[in-house]
Amino acid sequence: KQEIQERCVVFGQFEDGGGDGCRGRERKFLDDDDYLRVHVPGYMQRLDRLSGCSCHSTLDAEASQYKSIYFSPGTVDAAKAAASSLCRLVSDVALGTLDNGFAVIRPPGHHAEPGLAGGYCVINNVAVAASYARSKLGVGKVLIVDW
Repeated sequence: KQEIQERCVVFGQFEDGGGDGCRGRERKFLDDDDYLRVHVPGYMQRLDRLSGCSCHSTLDAEASQYKSIYFSPGTVDAAKAAASSLCRLVSDVALGTLDNGFAVIRPPGHHAEPGLAGGYCVINNVAVAASYARSKLGVGKVLIVDW
């Protein structure tokens, strides 16, 4: 309960402008190719079919095919927005627009595999961002710390 209250306070601060040194971003999605460098086409097609789906029986049926996954009508768009936001942050840091950055994004992505959702993760946003940095920004090496 305490953790939920603390999250509400933090998210409230972001909605109010984020506080000193924080920037919110408008929602944009990546090109399909950016996701496909990490995830297989069939998996992304399945996710695209779920985007905007409001039929809970369809969402539940899809979720039942994975381990520890829940789909709601906005899950796919939220996962794509998380990956896109992280790529924009990586781009801003790599290009020198920002000195550094910290992304507060949901849903998480580190358990998502090339063709599978899992562990509450739908799109592996960190892998997508690392691939984006290498392919679009010319970054040679990427260090990922996952704790």
